[in-house]
Amino acid sequence: MGHLAPIHRPKAPTNLPVVFTHQEAMKILHAMYGTHRLMASILYGSGLRISECVQLRVKDVDLSLRTIHVKSAKGKKDRVTLFPEKLIRPLSQQLQWRKSLHDYDLSLGKGCVELPNSLRNKYPAAE
Repeated sequence: MGHLAPIHRPKAPTNLPVVFTHQEAMKILHAMYGTHRLMASILYGSGLRISECVQLRVKDVDLSLRTIHVKSAKGKKDRVTLFPEKLIRPLSQQLQWRKSLHDYDLSLGKGCVELPNSLRNKYPAAE
């Protein structure tokens, strides 16, 4: 028998993601309201993944620079992304609402994180 060429496996077919048209995306956004609409607008306007959006913290958002700092994104890498100018006002309102809710919780003696027993014993002044 003669020399056989190496056999290569065929590439697995890759499916392209479904992308909404601008009009379809606007219909979806206009059917939503409140926090869900804001989150969907952030996803659409800044390219964040759902998991990145739900893990956002107040300190990750810079309204003056219109940036969102994403920590440990895909591949455990940090990145910075921009968000549209249209989102400055709703994001600012959301941040103000969260702050007022946190301040109210603190006034009731709540709004603090419970430390595990081992940490509470090691750092009693942390409470």
